[in-house]
Amino acid sequence: MVLRIFIPFALGYMLASVFRSITAVITPDLVRDTGMDASELGLATSAFFLSATIMQIPYGVLLDRYEPRRVYAVFLLICAAGAVVASLADNGLTFAAGRALIALGTTASAVTSYKVYAMWYPASRLPLANGLSLSAGSIGMMLGTLPVQAALAFMDWRAIHLIVAAMLVLAAVGVLALVPARQPEKAGEALWQQFKGLGEIIGSSKFWHAAPLLAVVAGMYGGLIQLWSGPWIRDVAGLSGGATANVLFLAAGAMVLSGIATGPLSGLTRRLGLPIMGFAVLASSAFTIIVFLMAMPWVAGPLAAYLLWGVFGIVAPLTMVMYAALGPEFPKELNGRLNACLTLSWLLGAFLVQNIYGFVLDWFPNTETGYAPEGHRLAMGINFGILVVTLAWYFVFGAIIRRWAKIKTRP
Repeated sequence: MVLRIFIPFALGYMLASVFRSITAVITPDLVRDTGMDASELGLATSAFFLSATIMQIPYGVLLDRYEPRRVYAVFLLICAAGAVVASLADNGLTFAAGRALIALGTTASAVTSYKVYAMWYPASRLPLANGLSLSAGSIGMMLGTLPVQAALAFMDWRAIHLIVAAMLVLAAVGVLALVPARQPEKAGEALWQQFKGLGEIIGSSKFWHAAPLLAVVAGMYGGLIQLWSGPWIRDVAGLSGGATANVLFLAAGAMVLSGIATGPLSGLTRRLGLPIMGFAVLASSAFTIIVFLMAMPWVAGPLAAYLLWGVFGIVAPLTMVMYAALGPEFPKELNGRLNACLTLSWLLGAFLVQNIYGFVLDWFPNTETGYAPEGHRLAMGINFGILVVTLAWYFVFGAIIRRWAKIKTRP
């Protein structure tokens, strides 16, 4: 029964996640075929995050109101339709429309998995289940790197989109056919009651303590790996298309290992007296150091690319344990809406990161092979500054919460 629940959702997540990394590989061909500049490319690909951001709250309500496997199957079909639209693009607007539809299925994968696992598995197993789910998504990202680069030798990026679309249709059928039906708790709640529960999450100091950190760290993780990682490796490290795909494949492979290790590592830190949220903060601090190094002018060359993006792939996914850390802080029937709010926060962060990065690159003249390395370093420097401010927010806001709690308990 465990595998019957896990495998169909993991398969859907894996296939949809191919589109999370594919743009970083196909960027040269995409720019050639559509004529987009850096700002247009950033806007077109970040439509993925904008669309997902807009849909997160309605999707969370749907998950808490209707049977999750059916909702998810529909969104996988929407993702497949988006892949078809993207394959037909000859300009940035059409590609953005396709990416917007793709996003609905891709982001639904994580939120639905977390919801379904919370319905079927005990809380003590959620870090492991969620971590393995992230690994499935990371495997999909691996498929979107080196295998896609190899496939480009005998087919174009349009054909690749169509092939993955067909596989997503099969995955949607598999979810409906294999996963047992289970209605969410309080599935019959009135719509106004569900939005009232949403207000309970958004009005919580616990949410605002952690959500900004997740928004920036996970948003930067998603925004960079899905678009600007490839150009950084090419322009700063000086690697060719094939070597760039190798680095991205390594980063995605590191993400797979990171997801598998999330459960055991979070369990170990709990036994050492560190809560799950503390583990996420440690990972966020390590991530900040990596981004700082990427901004430094003395960090360049192939070795730096392999080391930095490999460590990036290990550290960045560990921050997603914030989902498991916050879940027990709210009623179980709010789980879908909580996960949607958390996902919304980092999708909005990713949307901003991708666009800011593209605008910064356009401040510098292009080189013969791509964008100016100075532009990449400045963009990474801005990212580093944002991370530092967000970590400061977490600690300062936490201190305020603790002090307010002491004041309230005074006689």
